[in-house]
Amino acid sequence: DSILATDATKESKSIRILTIAPLIGEAIRRIADESSVSSLFD
Repeated sequence: DSILATDATKESKSIRILTIAPLIGEAIRRIADESSVSSLFD
């Protein structure tokens, strides 16, 4: 996570902190293997 969340952000009910590292990692792997990445975003 590259954007630090403040305490107010962490306590907010309308903001969720999500990590996308696994998604980006899988996309990089598929691109390197010359496989499709479109199914990752369905």
